[in-house]
Amino acid sequence: MQTWTDRLQNPTPPALKRMARDFGSLKQGELVLIPNVRMVDDAIRTIPRGKALSILALRQRLAKAMGADVTCPVYMGYHLRTVTEAALEAKSNGVPLRKLTPV
Repeated sequence: MQTWTDRLQNPTPPALKRMARDFGSLKQGELVLIPNVRMVDDAIRTIPRGKALSILALRQRLAKAMGADVTCPVYMGYHLRTVTEAALEAKSNGVPLRKLTPV
């Protein structure tokens, strides 16, 4: 069974997909970024120390960087869980806090 850290280290490539139909907050015709877990982890690490960024703002930042209209909220949720669990695993394995993704 894969650990959360394994999942963080073996991301699938990101993808851009055009929405064929409306789905939740995603609208038909929008170009949607399907991020990978490393992108999410890296984006969180760029947030300055002592600052916060909403999940919506983080999704918008990732979409803009990849030339998409929006970032998929479902994949974002999956990857946020993976990033968080991997950080907790690393902490329990003695990795110093300064080296962890700040979640």
